[in-house]
Amino acid sequence: MERVKPGLGRRRDQPLCILDIAVPRDVEPSIAQLDNVFLYDLDDLRAVVSTNVERRRAELPTAEELIAGEVDRYWEWLAGLAAVPVLTHFRGEMERMREREVTETMRRLSHLGPDDRAIVEQLSRSLMNKFLHGPTVRLRAAAANGRGLGVVDAVRYLFGLDSASADEVVGKDRSDGGQS
Repeated sequence: MERVKPGLGRRRDQPLCILDIAVPRDVEPSIAQLDNVFLYDLDDLRAVVSTNVERRRAELPTAEELIAGEVDRYWEWLAGLAAVPVLTHFRGEMERMREREVTETMRRLSHLGPDDRAIVEQLSRSLMNKFLHGPTVRLRAAAANGRGLGVVDAVRYLFGLDSASADEVVGKDRSDGGQS
């Protein structure tokens, strides 16, 4: 204590924190009685650690809930990726069909000028996008909520995007007399 008192006068009201982590203790416990001196030993540190561990344990359910929610969102996102190639193929096929129909229509409407032709082209694009928006959103949602593979397969079948699947069904229909 006698070694600490002279140094306290030079600190001008600044607190002095002493950590005694030796075993056995090196610092006399009575030093904590001096003004503006804070003495901590291993027992004090254990108490702080114990309090922090308890506080963190109490927060575990919240952390686990957050993690579980993010894991679910990740798996939904990952499942939604299954729809992307089908959507890309589907939209590509619909775009090719739209282009063929617009080309055929423009042959019949050869009297139209460039501005009118552009209007017809824009109308066909706009209609296609409006028609495909709902199914596109629903397919992504279905893929994300776990129904995706069945819905994706249905889209492939209904729109003939997977010729192997369509051929199997046609072959099956012929082999069972058209009864399914």
